[in-house]
Amino acid sequence: AFASAVHDDQVALMPLPEMLASLTDEDKVLREMVEKGNEHEIMKARLKHENKLRKIFVHQLTGLKQTKSVLEAAVTAQRTTLTDLQTQLRTVESTAKPLQLVLGPTAPMRAGASHAANLLPTPLYICYSQLVAAREALNAGCTTTISGNLEEAESYANAQACEAAQGPNAQPTTLEDLYKAHPLNLELRVHKEATLSATSTKPPTTLLIVLLQYLPALKVVTATCPNLADNHLLKGLFPGDDGSGMPLEALSQLNSGTFRFSSSRQARPFRWCQHLGGLDFVPTLPVLASQLPSDGQEAVLAGLEGYRTQQRVLAVVQRLREAKVGDASLM
Repeated sequence: AFASAVHDDQVALMPLPEMLASLTDEDKVLREMVEKGNEHEIMKARLKHENKLRKIFVHQLTGLKQTKSVLEAAVTAQRTTLTDLQTQLRTVESTAKPLQLVLGPTAPMRAGASHAANLLPTPLYICYSQLVAAREALNAGCTTTISGNLEEAESYANAQACEAAQGPNAQPTTLEDLYKAHPLNLELRVHKEATLSATSTKPPTTLLIVLLQYLPALKVVTATCPNLADNHLLKGLFPGDDGSGMPLEALSQLNSGTFRFSSSRQARPFRWCQHLGGLDFVPTLPVLASQLPSDGQEAVLAGLEGYRTQQRVLAVVQRLREAKVGDASLM
């Protein structure tokens, strides 16, 4: 009887049942060799089948090695890139430390304000951006936060988007509609300290709180103090600007030219409010600052640059502080 000189275990041949199960129609000759029942022929068939499979495996192994080489080269390149980026980031971190000392203490004030700021009407957005910039860049002694109902502001924004697409809705029909304020407003806190230290851990002392609101129907910014006893300070802030008149002449023509801003309302449309809101330079704009087209954004940015040069924010904040301090000294 035939006996192989090499045992199956030495060459790791596939077991015969497993080999037969793996044969395809292309392996008809091998199947016939096995079916003859001759041990020698069976062994030849097994060796040929094994040789065929191992050639396939060697080809696959070669391809995998090539893929591995390509991936290793890519990993090496990425590792080099990451190493270079780490060096650059350390340089940026070192360079940014002075700026971090300035902006770091005000970071909690900005947390979560981005979404609310995008829902602000354009004049309040301009007020907010200027007041926050004055606090962060110039250490101005004031703090500005956004307050109000976010859900109502989102609904209002959606309604404005629909109105822009479908055409304007009916105009306000009652005086209350004219005086209805936007759901979001700004809370300006004027501190006792004219300049706030970026590194101080002591909270500043608040002298005065001013609430800035926007009336969409009248398109004006109004101001009032939550502490109504302080409202007389706003009326005397600048000569000839007690908030009793309409800042825009066109508004005086409402109601057939008989409209006058109600003197019974605590929130007044002072001219300095309109200046802070950019209403003396802003062209026709959408209701939300986030909807500004590129040319509109350029116009607003150009106007803001002029405002920053004039430092109107600092002038208003300083007048508010001086008015409150002077009022307190008379008591």
